[in-house]
Amino acid sequence: MVQTYIAEFIGVTKYLLRHEGAVRKKGFLVVGKEELTTLLEKNLYEQPLAKLRVWKSLQWIATDDDRVTKRAYDKDSGKYKSVVKIRLEAYETLERLNEMMG
Repeated sequence: MVQTYIAEFIGVTKYLLRHEGAVRKKGFLVVGKEELTTLLEKNLYEQPLAKLRVWKSLQWIATDDDRVTKRAYDKDSGKYKSVVKIRLEAYETLERLNEMMG
């Protein structure tokens, strides 16, 4: 099961790095919760929230203490929104390990 989480984390992050909607910022890839949830729903071996809880516990994402997201201020709308901050170091490490085992 861990390999499934790793493969999806790598795949989703790789996709987000190539497409608009995610922003690189200080070692993180920042994406809206809704956009990420939509991607995680495509591979429904487990619910998106459960997947994000695993990602949080493995420290693949940075979150607020009581959430699977971070609250971030959106300058354009003047409001706070929920984002997911993917740790690029975790992605790069897992991708290297996956290639070595591959």
